[in-house]
Amino acid sequence: MGKISPPVRGIVGGLKNNDTEKKLAFIDELHALGVSKYVDLPQLVVVGDQSSGKSSVLQAITRLPFPVSDKMCTRFPTEVSLHRDSGPTTMTISINIDKYESSTIDDSHVERMQMWKPAPLSNIDLESSEFAQNFAEYLREGSQVILGRKEKNQELSGATLYVDIRGPEQSNLTIVDIPGLLRADNPTAGHEAHATARALVERYIGNPKSIVLAVAHPADPGTQEVFQILKNFPKKEARVIGVITKCDRKQEDADQWIFDTIKNERDRTNPHFLDQGWFGLRNRLPKEIKASNDERDEAEAAFFQQGVWKTLNQSHRLGINHLRTALVKMHNMHITQSIPELIPDIVSQLSICKSRLNELGTPRATRASQLQCIVSLASQFEKLSSYALDGFYDKLPEDPRVKIRKIMHETLEDFHDDMLTLHDQFFESPYAFTFTSLDKSSWEKTFLQHSMYNEIKGVIQENRGKESPGEFNPCVMGILWGRRTSAWAGYAKNVIEELLDAISQTVAILFKEICPDEELRENIQPWILENLNRVSDDAQSELETLVSDERNGLVLTLNGHRTTKIRELDAARLSDMKAQLLGFYPTNMAGSPEQKRIIDQLVKQWLGEREDICTIFSTYDRLSSYYGIAMNRFIDNVAHQVVERHLVGPRSPLRIFEPGEVVRRLQEDEVLLQKLAGENESKIAERKKLIAEMESLEAALKTARTYGLHPR
Repeated sequence: MGKISPPVRGIVGGLKNNDTEKKLAFIDELHALGVSKYVDLPQLVVVGDQSSGKSSVLQAITRLPFPVSDKMCTRFPTEVSLHRDSGPTTMTISINIDKYESSTIDDSHVERMQMWKPAPLSNIDLESSEFAQNFAEYLREGSQVILGRKEKNQELSGATLYVDIRGPEQSNLTIVDIPGLLRADNPTAGHEAHATARALVERYIGNPKSIVLAVAHPADPGTQEVFQILKNFPKKEARVIGVITKCDRKQEDADQWIFDTIKNERDRTNPHFLDQGWFGLRNRLPKEIKASNDERDEAEAAFFQQGVWKTLNQSHRLGINHLRTALVKMHNMHITQSIPELIPDIVSQLSICKSRLNELGTPRATRASQLQCIVSLASQFEKLSSYALDGFYDKLPEDPRVKIRKIMHETLEDFHDDMLTLHDQFFESPYAFTFTSLDKSSWEKTFLQHSMYNEIKGVIQENRGKESPGEFNPCVMGILWGRRTSAWAGYAKNVIEELLDAISQTVAILFKEICPDEELRENIQPWILENLNRVSDDAQSELETLVSDERNGLVLTLNGHRTTKIRELDAARLSDMKAQLLGFYPTNMAGSPEQKRIIDQLVKQWLGEREDICTIFSTYDRLSSYYGIAMNRFIDNVAHQVVERHLVGPRSPLRIFEPGEVVRRLQEDEVLLQKLAGENESKIAERKKLIAEMESLEAALKTARTYGLHPR
């Protein structure tokens, strides 16, 4: 039969190496610190189809009595952590619900899993029947707790059963057995089970620092999901080692693919080539369940010395001992490659953790800390808002929306331009008319081509009262003035609306700059902007007063410029009239002193006879001269009395959020203070979790230094 290799006891016989032991001890300490929750750590993951014999492989590698019955399937991840320890062999077992699974399990079930902590076993003999019995009972209880209502069906769970073994014959290694892959067209498996199994596999092998032990069985490889996984597996050459189980169920005349795969020749005819190779195993049969680990290994070694296996000339790839040796080599190499990458990963994750803690801000559990938090924010906000209002933009975030003073200038300039356009629409040139003849009977029609002159005449006629001939009702000026100013309020309201929106955006950007805590911003920012409605109301009220004063007040000003403007308008109109009338004379006569004298007398005589026309001209001149003065006054009043007094005044959201006002409003209002700055339970829990993560990662870096590993 040839020489049979003696059994190697436990993992330690295969993985023992001083340098490796040191590295594995470091990884072990990282696991003990909980670093694996935050940073990917090296581990060995067993991946294969359902009923492919994964649990038998796990048992053979760890020498723990996992159930190997073909009727039993792994329905949740089982993570075995082996630790070398000088003390007696001990075992603890627990359940972990990670961030992926917690969102899919109801709270009561999560609590039951977290509460399940069976008593540790100490001074145990892993080869004894007593331990096998206790181990089986723990696995059964753990399965019941994890699966809960799922236990009676075929559903899978992502909650992980942790088995921790410590003893002098162990080595530091983490190995994970995950639920077997299911084909989507498997009639006994639903779509959900298929998707869950696939997602669990992808989650574990997605850890770039994991070694994958791909487990196949003698069936057609085209029907096995594990081979589909391997097709697109990242860095397959360095991270995957293959195993074909149940080789004792392979007949001599069966398909050749198993032999070709174990030979692992690199050519186009072998689609399953792996750099780390494939190995053949004979699994423990259900009837051999009571056989010891040594007996199992001896039976396997004897089997591979027979029949076609003997002639395969691949004895170094047959049996658990050779698989262990290959795992040692691969594991040691992978650990060596992974450890230098771990330190930067830990440093990076620690930076992320601290950044998130910084975003949460200081704890706010007490009234004093809550008030201090808001006062501090108010102090920072007051400084930034002052910069924005004073135009010191170089001290602000690079966002054009914070340049509120610039925005105010541009908005008021647009308002000024709109008002000027309105003026030009109302008041055409005072001589916007064209004579058609020297015949005086046509002149009235000529003047009434001017829209404003025509409107004035109509208003005078429509409002005749007790006035004497040549006079007009005093209400005429009020009516005409009201028409001229009817659009002012609308233009000014646009200013208010645009600046209110701009102020709101400025407040939001500045507050985000000083308060990275989103929840705190969502609480306090609306409180700051509450005043925006009051400011808006005050601004609208002020505007209504201004508009009322302009529309309903006297068309009167003490500004001497008005008198000058009236004279200028009258002179310009007379000059244009005479110039047009002179144009009806031959060119050689139009400019003579005599013709000018004739035209002067003609115009003077006509105007003396047409008191109604003179009244129209006078009314126009009074309105036009007053409009310019009143318009500029209104523009200035909107700028000063509406915008500066209210929109950016003392009650503006840009000014009211300052320390003194905060203390005044919140010092005695505990309910509001708690509402604004208090932390909810989820935030408290998140901070606690982040602190635990930070402490774990900082301890990891400290541990790394003891091993001579330092951050770059």
